[in-house]
Amino acid sequence: MQRMNNMKGVNLFSAVLGLSLVCVAYAQAPVIVPMVSSETYQRVLEIIFPRNSLDFSDPTKEFALTLRFSPVSEAGSQINITKHSDGRLEVVTYTLPNRSQSISEQLNGILRQTGRENPEEMARRLNVQRRVVNDTRRIRRIQQLLERFAALCAPVQLDTLITLDGTSFQLWYEAASNKSYYSLVGGEPGHDRADHPLVRWMNEVRQAALR
Repeated sequence: MQRMNNMKGVNLFSAVLGLSLVCVAYAQAPVIVPMVSSETYQRVLEIIFPRNSLDFSDPTKEFALTLRFSPVSEAGSQINITKHSDGRLEVVTYTLPNRSQSISEQLNGILRQTGRENPEEMARRLNVQRRVVNDTRRIRRIQQLLERFAALCAPVQLDTLITLDGTSFQLWYEAASNKSYYSLVGGEPGHDRADHPLVRWMNEVRQAALR
């Protein structure tokens, strides 16, 4: 009887030990979360946020501006501005319906759902909203801000410091005799007091066009 009890004890110990090893092995197994590549991310941005390019066949167009905003924790947006020689402005905005997640987070969600990293397909799923700004008050405010633009960009000394929680600000300027590109990192409206003047200016344009 004692020998049988000993055998039962050994079997129980072995079972517990085996279960413990399984649990430890399971706990140590790495969890791989699919994430889109930087190349896919950049390609999707270029699809959903088409940059404003000057049509040199139209002599009435003075310059074209593209303002792109890429926050870390919420969806990005873009504003395209075309100025004509008669003072008229064309302002087009691009926003996402889901603004609570960054574009990279939304792309990672699509990748986990579909298992495919196709930039064109992912861009269609984001369902970007394009809107032409016609409100007179907003257009007038943007015209006032454009009067300050030249002074901000010539000369400009950009801060090359990188912050992990800042918003990426990108600006493309295109005219018949000049093409310029600026890339900065700064804060959201109300949190940009110490940022470069160009960041604060872009935030003002964003507030006039989008909010």
